[in-house]
Amino acid sequence: MDEIRTWRFRKDLPDTAEMSERIVRELQKILRTMKSTKREARFLDENRKRKNAEDNAGTS
Repeated sequence: MDEIRTWRFRKDLPDTAEMSERIVRELQKILRTMKSTKREARFLDENRKRKNAEDNAGTS
């Protein structure tokens, strides 16, 4: 129990505002990654559709 109290009041622990800022930064990074991944997936899908259309046009 004393160990928990000591941990809670250590001065080197980040305060609430700092933790909030860190969380926001991490969430922003995740969101950027998700947007980038979605953009790449859309690009790959468009390329696949175009290739399929070219293949179908060549076999007709």
